[in-house]
Amino acid sequence: MIEVVSVNTMRESDKEKIKSFGSKELMFEAGKKLYESYEYKGKVGIVCGSGNNAGDGYVLASFLPNAIVLRTSRKTSDDALFFFNKLNNEVIYIDESYGFSSFDIIVDCMFGTGFNKEVDESYKSIIENINKSKAFKISCDIPSGLNGDTGLAKTCVKADLTVSIGFIKSGLLLNDGKNYTGKIINNNIGIDLVGNSYKLIEAKDIKNIFSKRNENANKKTFGYTALIGGSNEYSGAIKLSNLSYSALRTGCGIAKLYVPKSISDSIKPYMLESILVEVEDKDGHMIFSNLFKDLSNMDSICIGMGWGSSDSYKDILKYILDNYKCPIIIDADGLNTLSKISDIKLSENVVLTPHLKEFSRLINKDISDIKEHLIEYAYEYAKNHNNCTILLKGPTTIITNGKEIYLVNKGTVGMSTAGSGDVLSGILAGILAYSKEDLLLSVAAGAYVNGLAGELGVEELNEISLIARDTIINIPKAINKINES
Repeated sequence: MIEVVSVNTMRESDKEKIKSFGSKELMFEAGKKLYESYEYKGKVGIVCGSGNNAGDGYVLASFLPNAIVLRTSRKTSDDALFFFNKLNNEVIYIDESYGFSSFDIIVDCMFGTGFNKEVDESYKSIIENINKSKAFKISCDIPSGLNGDTGLAKTCVKADLTVSIGFIKSGLLLNDGKNYTGKIINNNIGIDLVGNSYKLIEAKDIKNIFSKRNENANKKTFGYTALIGGSNEYSGAIKLSNLSYSALRTGCGIAKLYVPKSISDSIKPYMLESILVEVEDKDGHMIFSNLFKDLSNMDSICIGMGWGSSDSYKDILKYILDNYKCPIIIDADGLNTLSKISDIKLSENVVLTPHLKEFSRLINKDISDIKEHLIEYAYEYAKNHNNCTILLKGPTTIITNGKEIYLVNKGTVGMSTAGSGDVLSGILAGILAYSKEDLLLSVAAGAYVNGLAGELGVEELNEISLIARDTIINIPKAINKINES
């Protein structure tokens, strides 16, 4: 797992290192790593602001005597001034009218991780001109204009490479962050963590979940899962969850599909390895029946995909939550139903998988507010609801049980298509049917497989043409790739 930190945690970790190492010495190491992280060729322009981020740029310039230092301000920090005074490079003071078309590489050292406001007009023009350039763009620590905590930005350098110093900051991964960072290379430079961190999941962290299986096993060994959903208006969602066999493809033994009886005929032609269970319904929506009292042999339950809206769903959901202790995944319309139940009691076996709009309904906060507190709000909700698990979907998926926080930075914008959430639900149901010793890590594994399978689908096709079934097709390849790590 890779440590990811808030800006404040990074600041405190820096302070502790400086006590024993020295601030100028630390700045030199940062600039040196910036130099070592890329092979600089052609005409290089290093754009420096007024703070310590500029000092890293001045150190870089000392390794590149032919690079041109482009200063946006005559002000600078004391440590940065120390390295500026040692330079023999050409120095140009630039304003908002400066063009960057002559450069092959532009290094962005304007704002550091502490930047948390809007870019003023003069810098806005400089950033826009950098982005218009065809040069390869490298940002030091964080693209200038990006909030280091939230990943929000209105005007920001669009880097091809971000050379992170110390630890990866959460803003590089959240919200707009992935639009601006390009490839991320992190260089620790000997800084020890002071405070808490989030954990970015790597393939090796989840490899054991997909390890070789004992030959003396049967389908029951790997668990039964129930996928409960579908309605007259949304029969396709649960059909996709079944058709994909995402639950079976991720390793469970048996998948049972519970659908309204009135739509079962449209689903039967697609039934092959899975088992179809017909539920009594009214106008294409499930009603409570004794079938929901017969789920005790299930190893995981997933509910809500394509459910639509019905008053009877409250009774179904409450019964399942009150009576079953296996992992229960609530998705889509199941979450919308949950948000309408005031006296609901969640527990550690419950997994909620909201996107931003669904999470907004759950916690009764505006999406704009949530974006500024993504990790905080997800963590608080899980903690305040008996340590249930929240999987908050986004460019980087946040998974927390109110104790630990995992991040999964897998996936692609091509997965922003109908049915992708249903595929994830099936993947989670399949994994949690047999892997629940560490529920939080198993949920993270599901998010990782889903995102990686989508990325592999884009490699074969493209972001525009990808559909949910392409993610499903690549589940086996994703698991193979994890096992090769």
